[in-house]
Amino acid sequence: IMMLLGLGGTAVAETFHGTFEMDARGGSRKVKMTFIYNLDLSNKQNITGDVSVTGGQANCNRDYKLASGSIKGEQVILVSDALDGHCGPYTFRGKMENGGMVGVIPYLGQPREITLRPS
Repeated sequence: IMMLLGLGGTAVAETFHGTFEMDARGGSRKVKMTFIYNLDLSNKQNITGDVSVTGGQANCNRDYKLASGSIKGEQVILVSDALDGHCGPYTFRGKMENGGMVGVIPYLGQPREITLRPS
């Protein structure tokens, strides 16, 4: 059975990573947030996978399942699940560009520019 499943379809798994930097509350230092997306791109209308988030609130640094995702033309949207009522969801909106993705992830009420590069 496993052999048949293995021959039935091929997943197109890709990893993309990116970081944005912002002022910490009070502006005394900079905080970096890093996002690592592991995506199955075999169906671009229904992308599945997960995203690992580090650098924001310490209790929100973890892996999130992708709730939804799609690539339509050059436009990309990736939405993670929310956790614990205050962590996430993280929503990336952007476009495909030079083999990566360029766009924004809103965080603390501000759109944060980010480039997701293939790993």
